[in-house]
Amino acid sequence: MKKAVSYFTLVLIGFVIVSLAQFVFVIMPPQLTSPQTPEFFDLPRENVMFQTDDGILLTGWFVEPSPSVERALILLHSYPFDKTDLLPLAAELYPDFAFLLFDFRSFGDSSGRYTTFGVKEQHDVVAALNFLESRGYTRIGVFGSSLGGAVALIAAAEDPRINAVSSYAAYADITVLGNDTFDGLRFLAEPFVNLLSVWARPLFGAWPSDISPEHAAQNIIVPTLIVHARTDMFVPFAHAEKLQNALSHNPSAEFYFPETGTHGELPTDIAPRLYDFFGRTLHE
Repeated sequence: MKKAVSYFTLVLIGFVIVSLAQFVFVIMPPQLTSPQTPEFFDLPRENVMFQTDDGILLTGWFVEPSPSVERALILLHSYPFDKTDLLPLAAELYPDFAFLLFDFRSFGDSSGRYTTFGVKEQHDVVAALNFLESRGYTRIGVFGSSLGGAVALIAAAEDPRINAVSSYAAYADITVLGNDTFDGLRFLAEPFVNLLSVWARPLFGAWPSDISPEHAAQNIIVPTLIVHARTDMFVPFAHAEKLQNALSHNPSAEFYFPETGTHGELPTDIAPRLYDFFGRTLHE
């Protein structure tokens, strides 16, 4: 009996340690970046820095074709990339929009020690909006991929300065995504994800489940375009269906679900679709 108790205790301790190690890995992942800069795409750029209301210093590139351009897009990168992630997209949409590409907290050249998967990153978007507002922009759209898409939806529900929003491969709920990711653990998946949430609570300042793109979508009233590949293996298509249901109240919500595609790669036809969407919705 004592041996059984000792064995169970060791297994439990091991389970807790593994969950803590996994938590550290996901909030401080090895980062993927590219040597590309706006000049690689013949884009003009201004190196900019701006601060969030909780003291995080963010770095970015402001691409302004000319002062006469009145529409601006904030492009939010995916996890675990940096601001270079969406440079090719900006190049395809140039020169009809101004662009602000920046590193989320803890990514690229921005300060911060860890990501919070949208809990605090919404403050990063507020700071980006403040920057564009200081430059005189009032017709602002936001596009984000993966993590960036989730943050874009959360921000659009809260900040009326966002006139239109679009996401690609955004998760509907980070805890649901956690259960999807660790589904191979079977009956241990839920307690494992619950432990990750326990580690997150003191660092994030909220339970991860409290900040949900799906719940945020229920309060989005601006034009919204949800893009999600049906074959996405990392963020299953069920997340897109949850977002679609959450946006059922919004007559300006649009959806594009390509039959094929991978999580880390934008659809080949997304640029013209975004050009059309933001061209219509940011038109005065």
